[in-house]
Formats: sequence, structure tokens, C-alpha cells
Amino acid sequence: MQRLTVATVAVIDDDFSVRDSLKVLLEANGYAVFPFANGAEFFESEPAQNCACLVLDVDLPGQNGFEILSRLRRQGTLTPVILISGRATAVMRAKAKTAQTDLLEKPTPSRVLLAKIADLVGR
Repeated sequence: MQRLTVATVAVIDDDFSVRDSLKVLLEANGYAVFPFANGAEFFESEPAQNCACLVLDVDLPGQNGFEILSRLRRQGTLTPVILISGRATAVMRAKAKTAQTDLLEKPTPSRVLLAKIADLVGR
């Protein structure tokens, strides 16, 4: 009997409504979701750090999205990351490109985000 695995996605965004809507969208599309308000919560959760993909807001209190991404890479974590921002700038886009990750503008159309996640987790 073939066993189905569910890809897990961690969502880090300080805006509850964004976190909640992404959780609902991703769960409706077959993903398990770990939502967090900031990087500290994420790093305290060992299971979330082993997720298949991370959707990460750039503008966060405490550590920003780029700092969280940098910490993950220093730890040797190669989890694919999608950065999101409501105020994406040319500088942010250049940093994302250097980090070899995507930066999507909020609000991102659901189909675009779902397709990007599916590409990253191999679905």
C-alpha cells in the first residue's frame, strides 16, 4: 500500500490575518501548515524547522525575513524559502536574488503562490 505524505509549509508573518488566510489556503490545497508571528517562535519549534517550504514575510519585528533566511543558511538548513512583502523594493529584490530565493509582492494571487510552493516541494 502506497503511503501519502503531506508536505509541510511554515508561514512566518506578524499579521494575523495574513497568517490565517495563508493557513486556510494551504490546508485547503493539501498542505500541513505551521503558522508563526515571528522568527523567535519559528526557531523554538523543531518540527517547523523541518518543513518542506517556508513562506516568510520580510517586514517582521525582531529579526526580519532576510535575517531569518541568513540564520537558516548558516545552520545548514536548505529549506526552500519564498519571501513576501507588501513593500518590496529594488534593494529587497536584489537581496532575494543574491539569496537565490523568490520575493513575491503582497497580496500575491493564490494561484501564483500555490504554483511556486508546488514547484519548490516537488508536487
